Amino acid sequence: MAFNNPKWRRFVSAHLLKRVEPIAGSIVYCKLLGLPNRIIGTPDHTGIYVGNRRVIELNGNEKIIEVDYYNFLNGSSVRSGTELYVACDMNGNVLYDPAIARRAIAARNTHNGYHLIRNNCHMFTSRCIKGTNNDPLDATFKNVERNIKKHFGVPVISWRTVKQ
Repeated sequence: MAFNNPKWRRFVSAHLLKRVEPIAGSIVYCKLLGLPNRIIGTPDHTGIYVGNRRVIELNGNEKIIEVDYYNFLNGSSVRSGTELYVACDMNGNVLYDPAIARRAIAARNTHNGYHLIRNNCHMFTSRCIKGTNNDPLDATFKNVERNIKKHFGVPVISWRTVKQ
């Protein structure tokens, strides 16, 4: 059935459901330009929303920085610059935890090193969610979703478009 397909659920959540406001400690992402890859899926960029339309991210310059929506969406030549999404439960309630925001804020303005596979934005986001050091398995968007589900105890994530 089409509604059991994760790609279909993601499309419906992002394009047909109401837009929401993230809450400090919620997980956000934007799409990256490029073709979907059969192994890793569609490339994405993740970060932690910390309030006041600000997101903390690990950028490709090896630094954990705080940026506004525009720079999160357009901060590199491969970001889509179009839509920002926030993790919600299946009823559209934003998933957030103030402890996640605190961990991201504590890491702000530090150099963390960057490697596309061994130390990327998904690993930073997962580290903020879990409160633990990097796990090599956290290097993909799929594993960020797994960590969100486990942390919040939800079976499904509905990615909703952020009001801008």
